[in-house]
Amino acid sequence: MVNWKIPMDSHQADACQNFITVIPVEYPRGSYPHDFPPGHIARDYVRERSREGYLRSKQQLQQQQLNSGTLRKRDEPSQFFPTNPPAGFEDDPPTANFHRGDVEHFVKGNSSFSCEREDSPRRIQDVEIKKSIEIGVFLHNSICVELEMKDPMMTTTCDMVNMLVQEEQLGLPPEASQYFTIWIISPKLEVQLKSHHHPLQVCLKWKELLSKYTRLDPQEKELEEPRLYFQRNVFLALKDEKKIRDAKVLELLYEEAKDNILDGRYPCEISDYEMLAGIQARLELGVFDAKKHTPEFIKSNLHRFLPDHVWKSRWIPKITWRQKGTPEHRILNQYRNVSSNGNKKLIKKYLEFCWSLPYYGSAFFKGQIEERPKGLLDFLKISDTDVTVAINGHGIYVMDHIHCTILLGIKYEDLSWDFAKPAQEKDPDCLPCLFLQFPTIETGHKLLKILQIFSKQAMMMDALISAFIEILKQTVKESNSDELDSHLYESNPEVDVFQDMLVPLTTVTRRAEPNSCLSNKLQRLSLATFNEEGECVNQMGSWAFSR
Repeated sequence: MVNWKIPMDSHQADACQNFITVIPVEYPRGSYPHDFPPGHIARDYVRERSREGYLRSKQQLQQQQLNSGTLRKRDEPSQFFPTNPPAGFEDDPPTANFHRGDVEHFVKGNSSFSCEREDSPRRIQDVEIKKSIEIGVFLHNSICVELEMKDPMMTTTCDMVNMLVQEEQLGLPPEASQYFTIWIISPKLEVQLKSHHHPLQVCLKWKELLSKYTRLDPQEKELEEPRLYFQRNVFLALKDEKKIRDAKVLELLYEEAKDNILDGRYPCEISDYEMLAGIQARLELGVFDAKKHTPEFIKSNLHRFLPDHVWKSRWIPKITWRQKGTPEHRILNQYRNVSSNGNKKLIKKYLEFCWSLPYYGSAFFKGQIEERPKGLLDFLKISDTDVTVAINGHGIYVMDHIHCTILLGIKYEDLSWDFAKPAQEKDPDCLPCLFLQFPTIETGHKLLKILQIFSKQAMMMDALISAFIEILKQTVKESNSDELDSHLYESNPEVDVFQDMLVPLTTVTRRAEPNSCLSNKLQRLSLATFNEEGECVNQMGSWAFSR
């Protein structure tokens, strides 16, 4: 078996949706150290759903696992997700992404040369296992580094990371091995490897992983080509990332953040997308030149600077009196305003904005939730909607990936959760579930609400949450609650961002508004509601409970 974590998705220009996944291990269920009152957790209830049958109770599940020998104790070594990532993350690397553009350059030894996509390294599955071969590792800045491996099947993730960090043309400092790691990525699955894993061996087992963590049919699996990526470690703490000063490291972090922005994985307000597009234009096109950088030029390249859901849905007809209100004109104004700033400062400003987003640095998963009934017909036929689940060191966020907005965001101090396997595991339509429980205040009363997420990656989400909770519990032991409130969660991450900022940050400042892309939209979710005594006072969709 292979050991790793899988976090989630981004996509190429022509590719479909991908989701970072976290390959897991069974953990005892739990919550943040400050638990809710006893008896108020999802495992006490059984979800009844006609098309999926009954979910097993926790006791039944544990008994079956004990009988089959698959249940691990928390202190036993995990084959997949680490219980406690060590300081510096040398033993536990994390998350990955598909970058958007074509590969522009190969770096081979001490030489660099342009290439077309056809010249990319051969499919890993098709490579003959020889004593020495060259394997391409992709970066988000459209560079592919070819690594010569004398014993490819025994080359570890740690070996690859060290080779990349030592590559002269990349110019990375030794400490970059603490910030980045090796990922294996295909359009539908992303896997972060541990330092002792053998990447080529994992690639050869890729179809097995696709069968376990995706719903692809055999023909679709044949199209999934795994690639090696050098990406940010999902366990890299934000407070540590903000201390980085090396220009090359910041550039790689910028390129990855930019891809997440353009892929719609970091929801923002329209004005902030346009602000970031102006910075990107300055970094990629150079100093603003009114003769070259015209509205027509920007309009023809909107797909390059804005996420699809923005430039496709906000196309404004070319009417003379409205021209200055078009996206291309607003981006040009931003481009012109930042043109006098240097690249290093603009990269830092771009990252500072992304750092202010609560879901920055997340691993991303694919799931589905029940739509909230809107009319009589909805009650007769319950339908599901696809969602993206983002998980980082601060919390969990359920996103509408079509409209790129947050449906629900919960910090770990407000979260209790549980994982449940389906009653009929051989039924492809019967999916594992992740239950999320969180408190709300309605009409002056404290209530508990539960959201159910269906996903083949639910166990991965559970494993990643468990790993972050263990880190937080360890932090609680090492610091008092006052330090935790002010230092760990950084409840006001935008404070330092506002200093010397080039433009206002509307995404962050509007987070409390109901229609903000960051605000919770409980009215769109099918939830179960409980009072403080544990009594179900409201339920929607196909929710049904029994004691």
